Parts: sequence; structure tokens; C-alpha cells
Amino acid sequence: YGQVWRTGANEATLLFIDRAFDIGGTTIPAGTYSLWTLPKPDGSVQLIINAQHGQWGTDYDASQDVARVPMKVATVTAPRDDFSIAIAGAAGSSSELRIAWDTFIWTAPITMK
Repeated sequence: YGQVWRTGANEATLLFIDRAFDIGGTTIPAGTYSLWTLPKPDGSVQLIINAQHGQWGTDYDASQDVARVPMKVATVTAPRDDFSIAIAGAAGSSSELRIAWDTFIWTAPITMK
């Protein structure tokens, strides 16, 4: 807790997006970004969208942060073995970025511009 997590394995997880989008109330321009998370001791989590990409997964540079977005935290009783990152829901205002593994599910609302 309190340290940036590479949110995936090996190379930094990439998000390729061809148009601007809003995530958690923050507008992000089209482009390529790496995704990171910051789990905190109080149980909250921030999603970090970073302009640096193509690096090994532990080579994080906070000066390249484009946004830090609070995520909604939920838990499930049955743990899942596989780690997943997905855009869930219908296109538009009901979509969310979802990160799930073990017994946690972290989400942030996402809307394409």
C-alpha cells in the first residue's frame, strides 16, 4: 500500500485510444498511455494515466502523469485467478474501466468524447 503498482505484468500496461475520453471527470486526449494504480492503506485506489509508454513495468516516472483518478472499490467473495482490465458496459455514459483480480474490483466511469 502507498506505492505505485504496475497494474499488469512485465511491460507497462498500455492504453491506446484514438479519440479523447473522460475518465472519472478528467478529460484525456487521444494517444497512447501506460496505466498504473496506487492502492492506499485506507482501501482507496487511484488510477494513474501516464504519458510514458514502452517501458518495463517497474520504470514509472510520476512527472509523466496525465491524470490520477479515484476508483470505486468493491469486493467479491469468490476470488478470481486471472487478472483483467476491461471496458465494461454499453458505449456512452454507462461504461467503466474495470480492473479485477483476487477478490477486488476497481472501477472508474469512462465516456468517449
